[in-house]
Amino acid sequence: MHAIDRPINTICDGSLVTHGVTGFVAPTDAEFLQRVVELCRAPERMRAMGEAARERVLSASWDAAFEMTYTAYRYCLRKQEAIGPAAGSGTLARREVPAA
Repeated sequence: MHAIDRPINTICDGSLVTHGVTGFVAPTDAEFLQRVVELCRAPERMRAMGEAARERVLSASWDAAFEMTYTAYRYCLRKQEAIGPAAGSGTLARREVPAA
């Protein structure tokens, strides 16, 4: 498995991310963009977080990696369903996920 050494930023839960260590969990689009800019302005921090993210990925089995991904997807879908379709401000648009 090849893993790049970049921090992970997400608007979902932190099952894939240890906030402030391997990336950031940002609850809104605005905070997500703020964190991206923050990392671009702090290349040493971005490098350290990227290395931590890479180590985390390399230590996970494929089954564990997919389960973390599925957990994050389920969390995002539940959150979007709770917010409802009319609450588009400050959140990413929901995309239909094809059935497996």
